[in-house]
Amino acid sequence: MLALDDRSANLLIPRLLVLGLVIALTVQGCLFLGGEEPEEAAAPVLAPLVDPETGDPLLDPTSGLPVFPTLTPTPTSTPTRIPTRTPRPDRTPTPTVTVTPTPTLGIMSNLPLDGSSTHVIVVGDIAYISARGAGLNIVDIADLENPVLLTTIPGSSDDVAANGELLLVLEVGADIALRAFDVTTPAEPRELLVPPGIRSDIFGGVALEDGLAIVSGGSADMTILNVSNLNDIRIISTRSKDLGFAEVTLHEGLAYISGEVAGNPRYGILVYDLAEPEDPVLIQSLRVPGLGPISRVRAPGNFDLEVDVAASVQPRVVRLRTIETPGDARGVFVREAIAYVADSGTGLTIIRLQ
Repeated sequence: MLALDDRSANLLIPRLLVLGLVIALTVQGCLFLGGEEPEEAAAPVLAPLVDPETGDPLLDPTSGLPVFPTLTPTPTSTPTRIPTRTPRPDRTPTPTVTVTPTPTLGIMSNLPLDGSSTHVIVVGDIAYISARGAGLNIVDIADLENPVLLTTIPGSSDDVAANGELLLVLEVGADIALRAFDVTTPAEPRELLVPPGIRSDIFGGVALEDGLAIVSGGSADMTILNVSNLNDIRIISTRSKDLGFAEVTLHEGLAYISGEVAGNPRYGILVYDLAEPEDPVLIQSLRVPGLGPISRVRAPGNFDLEVDVAASVQPRVVRLRTIETPGDARGVFVREAIAYVADSGTGLTIIRLQ
């Protein structure tokens, strides 16, 4: 039997413990040899720390047990988290659908004016209304439901013609039958010089197209003028006649005149070719039965009575619709399904036709 002193025993016991631990761990590891591999890898075998000089295990001074290395855990792979975005509600503004009410047919507005309104013509956003006994009214119609009177030219006008810058006003029976105005600024018309000798007796009309103007003359002579220069208006020609000429319209170099014609019935439409204004040529004379005296004729697009001068058939008048106005409708101008009516006694009436 081997006898050990205390110092030897203290050194031997820890070595035996270490040896036993190593054997136990070795046996545990050998249990997997030749068998099936475990589903998970075996835990690593740990060896105690040793003194590099003596090769003896290092002992903890407090407990006297071997000191093992501190294991640094192997970082496990954490799956990258892909952030999920909750879909935001569609913030695209919902388009606003504006439902435009269907325009109501009929009278849109009425502008009271002094005198007896007889004729009207529209150029751009301006309406010119002749008023017997009260002058010539110039009206802003940019807002069809709220027309505004800009100014009134004093006098007594029976008919009117206008383009972008020139305004012609006819006063039947006056010593100076025709007056001309520069209406470049409609609210401030500037009167122009007109040559003397122009007459219009009993009835008559005036028309304007490009640089040419015509005064039918009524029972007096018909006059054709050059108005291309506002500051130099000249008479081109005059034509005496036995018939009474009333309203006149110029369209593409042709003059359409309502009034008396030869034959029976005596009332109808005369068409003059003004290709050579010094010598106007009568190319058509149409009698329209059943109408009595014709007060007005207009060219295609703006008419009371439209006539195809190339046709050999008898003209026919068709009544499409009747619209009551506040006054006595004496003259009308139609543009883009809107009728501008010279409504005698009540001024200007604006009507939607479609």
